[in-house]
Amino acid sequence: MIRFFIQSVSVALLGLILFCGTARSQEKRVSFMLGAGMTYNSFYSKHSRYVDGSDFGGEYEFIWSYYAEGIVDINLKNSFALRTGLKYIGKGARPEEFVSGSYRSQYKDEKLFMLEVPVNLVRRIKLGNRALVLSGGLFGGFMVSGMKKYQNGYYDRPYDPDAPYLNVYKDFELGLNLKTEYEFMENTFVGVGYEVGLLNLIKPSNSGTIRTQAFTFGLGYRFW
Repeated sequence: MIRFFIQSVSVALLGLILFCGTARSQEKRVSFMLGAGMTYNSFYSKHSRYVDGSDFGGEYEFIWSYYAEGIVDINLKNSFALRTGLKYIGKGARPEEFVSGSYRSQYKDEKLFMLEVPVNLVRRIKLGNRALVLSGGLFGGFMVSGMKKYQNGYYDRPYDPDAPYLNVYKDFELGLNLKTEYEFMENTFVGVGYEVGLLNLIKPSNSGTIRTQAFTFGLGYRFW
């Protein structure tokens, strides 16, 4: 299912990019951008268990990861645009220590890597030779990989679809995203964003509620 999703999205985006190239001469109706940066993530949780199903008496801390994205803006009237694209983003969290002297005192990171497709409304505000870009909307994503890592480095297991601690997760996520970009020089911008999952990532067969949340900080370049 994940492979079919990735192939379908890739074909759709390739077609959209070809459309962008065709539409370039039509008063810049379409813009294509690339961006990358860091993410600061955690889980919003309402439960008393670890994501692997074991008992947990604390909260989740934020951890750092990264993202890379390709963005297509279809320009509308009055400085508005419709935005879509494809983002590869790392998410996850670190459970707080609560059992001294056991393996849990080493902390462990749950890292999830997802492919996301946003559908946003964009507003571009001219500031002289600069521009402020505000965007917000929905995103849908599929988990494509992940890992579980102890902070002391003794254990770092790559993603395994059959691993019990990942089997508790659903493959699909739906959420909201907001982003502010500042174009500080021609075609180059810095951006800050926030996204939050709307769906519980824990499968119905497991107890608990987990939703992702991520702050993003990055740079981007507009090609046309």
